[in-house]
Amino acid sequence: MSKYEEGMAHFRAGQHETALQALEEARQQRPDDAEVQCALGMAYHATGRIHLAIDAYSAAIALNGSEPYYYQFRGAAYFDQNQFQKALADFNYAVQEAPYNDAAYWGRGKIHLALNDPNWAIVQFSHALELDPHN
Repeated sequence: MSKYEEGMAHFRAGQHETALQALEEARQQRPDDAEVQCALGMAYHATGRIHLAIDAYSAAIALNGSEPYYYQFRGAAYFDQNQFQKALADFNYAVQEAPYNDAAYWGRGKIHLALNDPNWAIVQFSHALELDPHN
């Protein structure tokens, strides 16, 4: 099992600190792998290290800027830092490139609620629920 696979197994099991250790080693082994960078961002985000998560997501985007999920994840991290305009830009890109991505619409809805725009938030949440009624 590779360090990346090990890290993801720990992440899925909710063992985020252990996942971080394995994913840091994976990044050492595969510094140009966008998936490793994104996974590292997810682990940082799960442990509350939002600045490091944003850095890792940004590294993933620098390596593969065409993957909309990297923008979605970074948008969520920006949201957690109350950087709503940056978050909205990332969620907008994710929706543009992957219009079936219910999580990106959900993120946009949360931003519009935070910006005191409940009508537009309802539109976003409704679209997310159309895409995934079990969300």
